[in-house]
Amino acid sequence: MSLALALQIAVAAMGSLSAILLGMGERQSLLPAMAVVIAVSAVYFNDLKCWVRLTETGANVACLLAIVAALWDLVRLGRDSQLLAATNLLVYLQFILLFQSKSERRYWMLAMLSLMQVSVAAALGLELSFGLLMLAYLVVALTTLILFCAHRDAERYSSSASGLAIALPPPPIGAVPLQGNGLRSWRRWTRRKQ
Repeated sequence: MSLALALQIAVAAMGSLSAILLGMGERQSLLPAMAVVIAVSAVYFNDLKCWVRLTETGANVACLLAIVAALWDLVRLGRDSQLLAATNLLVYLQFILLFQSKSERRYWMLAMLSLMQVSVAAALGLELSFGLLMLAYLVVALTTLILFCAHRDAERYSSSASGLAIALPPPPIGAVPLQGNGLRSWRRWTRRKQ
């Protein structure tokens, strides 16, 4: 398994766990179930097969639809549940990002959306099962961040090793070459006076 695929699977698992934690806090099961199905299908159809991939324009339209859905939730749920409508928007945005081509910036966005979902879920969930799932999320999130750092370093190394020459800095002004007369001059300058 390649490092990129492992990272994509870890990001999908982290997003799924954060949505499940949020669903436990909200006491609903539809959105977490959707999150797991969408995360698995995004890894397969977007990351492995490259069959379904949102373009920038498609993602913008999907974001507008997500905002409309969140506003609908806000109107439907009332003023007491504004936090739930906002956190549902986080989950919708995560769904959109999972179906886009992955870049360093999108991985960070997915990690931040997941962290925001978990922070809201922590305020809502008080059960023991929530705490145990939070420990599992912690392990998956740390693993994801480690894989992300390794993937980022591997990409940077491969781009610098693919034929780009590393330029050495110019010698300092007044540098003496260590050959010929320069070496004798260097010895003369560094010789102690007696």
